[in-house]
Amino acid sequence: MGVSRLTVNEIINDRRIVTAEMALRLEAVTRVSASMWLNLQRNVDLHRAKDHLANVLPQLNPITRKREFVDLKTDPETITDD
Repeated sequence: MGVSRLTVNEIINDRRIVTAEMALRLEAVTRVSASMWLNLQRNVDLHRAKDHLANVLPQLNPITRKREFVDLKTDPETITDD
């Protein structure tokens, strides 16, 4: 693979992340796509972030804009000529 055993051991023992370069190396030796390796790392990262922010996320309000329905058939004044 071109990396030390220590590097592989740290990935296996969750002390090092899978980078794009490492994903390509893993793909070359395992025939599991680099995208799959990166997706696995992304899922781990998201899971950790969700756990870390478990108390904060529920307090955040979504950015939404209330949309009003306008019936153009009954309210022709809302039609603009832009």
